[in-house]
Amino acid sequence: MEVATIISFVLPLIIWFFIGYWILNGAEFLFRPFFFAWPFGKSRSRQKKSNDGATRAPARGRQVLLPSIDTDLSGSSYFRAMQNQDTAVWEAKFTDYLRTNAHTKDGSHDLGHFIRVWKAAQYINREEGNVADPLVLLASAYFHDLVSLPKNSPERSSSSRLSAERTVVLLTEVFTGFPPEKVEGVRHAIHAHSFSAQVEPLTPEAKILQDADRMEALGAIGLARVFYTAGVLHQRLFDGNDPLALHREPDDQRYSLDHFAVKLFRLPALMNTATGRRLADEKVEYLRQFLQKIEGEIAGRFD
Repeated sequence: MEVATIISFVLPLIIWFFIGYWILNGAEFLFRPFFFAWPFGKSRSRQKKSNDGATRAPARGRQVLLPSIDTDLSGSSYFRAMQNQDTAVWEAKFTDYLRTNAHTKDGSHDLGHFIRVWKAAQYINREEGNVADPLVLLASAYFHDLVSLPKNSPERSSSSRLSAERTVVLLTEVFTGFPPEKVEGVRHAIHAHSFSAQVEPLTPEAKILQDADRMEALGAIGLARVFYTAGVLHQRLFDGNDPLALHREPDDQRYSLDHFAVKLFRLPALMNTATGRRLADEKVEYLRQFLQKIEGEIAGRFD
């Protein structure tokens, strides 16, 4: 049989095979070698969503749990899953380091504080559309108060700068696998987070970290920290004659309740994100209710 005869017989079979497979499995079959998504199986029209938001391939042999692939690869769930996995590894490393090396007697700036700020930062970032780099945000949250000078120290405003400088050393000399291109973003976010430093946050990570850290000054946690700090500094709780400073200038160096007017009630207007402002307004309302309650008890109103 001549070669030309063989080709004329086999070629149509190959063509019809591809056409049939295309019809049955979607046009993605021929084109997916040109896309990053090709390893992940069938077209999305044939995938089934599981309860956890991942995507399962159609049953054909063993079931394999696969990430869903979005059209916009830069914001796809696959890339987010990979980022989250990488972030979780670094979070474990940072936690282990702090538990071993960060010995502080300051109960308002301990590992628990870092973890809560990280949780708040993650929430704000999600609500704001995942605008921040999660690894930069993680490192910034975990090390933002690595140096925390006492509230009554004249050098208090230098704490964030010193924390930033020490964090750069950690990320470059201790955590040597940390991406070097992200170190500057961490440094800026930490330097800018402090209320007293008065450094303008210029990046999404810096803005979110600042908002997340300020959440700790408000709500139930903020209330606890106010009186914890008052005890550390041996301050009086309030002015017995004018506890809410209605007829005098507030002085939070003497009276812990005055800190509400001096700083805490100003925070919602200073938030960088819409999510931060919403959360701050809710937490300030909680503090206002507390002030009403304590003022009534001081005045002897018990009904």
